[in-house]
Amino acid sequence: MRSGRRQLRLFAESAPCHSGHSGHDVIQTGSHTNVPVDPVSQQASLSGTGKLWVCLYFPLLSLKAVADANSYSAQYPAVVVEQNSQLVVFAIDSRAYIAGIRPGMALNAALALMPELQVYERDDEAEQRLLSELAQWALGFTPVVSCAGHELLLEVRGSLNLFGGLKKLATSL
Repeated sequence: MRSGRRQLRLFAESAPCHSGHSGHDVIQTGSHTNVPVDPVSQQASLSGTGKLWVCLYFPLLSLKAVADANSYSAQYPAVVVEQNSQLVVFAIDSRAYIAGIRPGMALNAALALMPELQVYERDDEAEQRLLSELAQWALGFTPVVSCAGHELLLEVRGSLNLFGGLKKLATSL
């Protein structure tokens, strides 16, 4: 089960989120894949017995959850939340981003940039249901799956042989 665009990051030892990493240096090895780098040799290292975590980040989860909950196919959707007694943009699609709208922007400013924007209130319960479904799907890759925000954390060290190595596992995800 795939839910819109996602980002994949790999880390060794501790499980970081998209907002930071475990303290290991990382290198870009593909469009959405990071692997830890040995600071001495500057080589990507997947050997060892420590844990290897994959962080799947779903930046469009809020939009997908609102779409599923409301059975809509909005052309220009935006999800908003109330912050300090004002509505602010929480999630947008690429068309709104191109128009200059950004998460955290006041809704009136977003509507000034894109009057055709279709606004939906954030649905935390729908997001959790969707993330739960994605976690069930992820159990097909590893028995260790954890949910955090718009992310799934998967411990995949034991799955590398089963899926034919890191590259094939990352492609499957």
